[in-house]
Amino acid sequence: MTLYEWAFEFCKQRGMLESEAFEVVERAMLHPATVGVRGRWGESYDS
Repeated sequence: MTLYEWAFEFCKQRGMLESEAFEVVERAMLHPATVGVRGRWGESYDS
């Protein structure tokens, strides 16, 4: 499971609809605070 997939599932498990979870994760990817992990969204979340 990638970091992106994990974040998406994390949101859904807490009650978000798929469309909401998608929007949250997409916005998180673009947020300035996540600049350090932008290249890692496709990596395994447990590595």
